[in-house]
Amino acid sequence: DEMIMPFEVIPIINIPEFGDTSAIKVCEELKIKSANDKDKLAIAKDRTYLKGFTEGVMLVGAHKGKKVSDAKPIIKGEMIAEGDGILYSEPEKKVMSRSGDECIVALTDQWYITYGEEKWREVTEKLLANMETYHSEARNSFEYTLGWMKQWACSRNFGLGSRLPWDEDVLVESLSDSTIYMAYYTVAHLLHAGHLYDCEGSKLVDPNLCGDKFWDYVFLGEGDPKAIGISMDLLAKMRAEFNYWYPFDLRVSGKDLIQNHLTFSLYNHTAIFPLSECPRSFRTNGHLLLNGEKMSKNTGNFLTLRQAIDKYSSDAMRLTLADASDGLDDANFAEETANAIILRLTREITWIEETLAAANKGAFREGEMTFYDRWFVSAVSKRILDGKANLD
Repeated sequence: DEMIMPFEVIPIINIPEFGDTSAIKVCEELKIKSANDKDKLAIAKDRTYLKGFTEGVMLVGAHKGKKVSDAKPIIKGEMIAEGDGILYSEPEKKVMSRSGDECIVALTDQWYITYGEEKWREVTEKLLANMETYHSEARNSFEYTLGWMKQWACSRNFGLGSRLPWDEDVLVESLSDSTIYMAYYTVAHLLHAGHLYDCEGSKLVDPNLCGDKFWDYVFLGEGDPKAIGISMDLLAKMRAEFNYWYPFDLRVSGKDLIQNHLTFSLYNHTAIFPLSECPRSFRTNGHLLLNGEKMSKNTGNFLTLRQAIDKYSSDAMRLTLADASDGLDDANFAEETANAIILRLTREITWIEETLAAANKGAFREGEMTFYDRWFVSAVSKRILDGKANLD
């Protein structure tokens, strides 16, 4: 600290809620005293970095007055053109394989999808602008990802997956694969004779006939269906099924996939379908913790849905999950909370039983309702309606 303190903070970006000197404001709010407060500094970065990119405005330089998201690629291009910068990529942190081995970077032949191409990005941004994301944090994350995402390596040399159509020596990597599978589900039951995992059912349609002409007609209504070689009645039914289910209203997924798979889904929908057939909403959520820690079978901190229901009952489990989190925060299923809710439910049942028994014995006042009776009934009814509306 002695080497750098004190120093003058020079304002270069204005961020709504944080002002011209976001670092000072957030450090004061979080009571960050030094560079050793690593956990608090990570929180400070999360709070300011994304908001600074999506909503920040430049205060100095040739691009003063521009949004950071607009100025950043321009400045990057200028630095490369003037020889002051080079393109460089590396993992943002250590990458470990599922086998527990540390991954290293290897220079190999690679196929890329050119996400970020100007016209493609513009139509995808238009799609996002008209979508429901349910949380401003999710929308900001999608906008941020659309801002930086360019080329994406979409192939790999080994593992499970689909062969790349134009290079069958490699596979489509998992995040790039299955980005519009929802469209396939609209007709899967017809292709598989009602049994998705029954290979015999697929004989209803010769897979060799399911080429570009087939999918162009089923998904887009383009081309001559008579030239496909499949029953016209079956093709018409598939087309009707797709039109019934698309565009889909909601997709639910993890917030960690916004920066890759879900944004790929947006891009690939706009590449294939008109905007009228593209997704209407994405609902992203955090991860589920158990007693404040990540669930893991190896550590024994693990609980299945069936185990939770058997142990706490479905009612107590629902209430515990409802209490677990809001927004995109990771939900924490606390067993202490579940136990407390069971006691509360037990007391509630006891009170109801005692009240009904007293009513049956004529212990309560009868006759016309007073003003306070009517007010009480109205207040309870309003809360019931509000609850139903929120659930809907």
